[in-house]
Amino acid sequence: MVVPPTGQTAVEVLRSRAVAFDWGVLEPGTGSQVLLDFASPRTASEWFDARVDQAVETGWTLQKPDPKASHLIHAFLKGPDGAYLGISREDYLALEIIGTNRSKVYSLMFDVQGLCCVWNNGKID
Repeated sequence: MVVPPTGQTAVEVLRSRAVAFDWGVLEPGTGSQVLLDFASPRTASEWFDARVDQAVETGWTLQKPDPKASHLIHAFLKGPDGAYLGISREDYLALEIIGTNRSKVYSLMFDVQGLCCVWNNGKID
């Protein structure tokens, strides 16, 4: 468990340990897509858990339970403002997507699975 310094959340501390690749705007005027490349699956897992907890604590509702038996871990949440949040993780990569198009956010959060196959620690397989 990460104990963040004063003024920072566990999500921010863990995210600072990753290399972040901003994929820009998901939809014109709203949303975003960020790929996080962590040094280890453990740090990626800690970030995933902290990010889901943070979203729920700030009013997001879990729409689809996370299938813990799967090698691809994901959570799909709906925000109080009607936006959707897709968070997924496989090994050391994590993907966070925010947008208002439910179908697009849901389907894009599974892109991390394909990215893991080609990423291979920053190198294409």
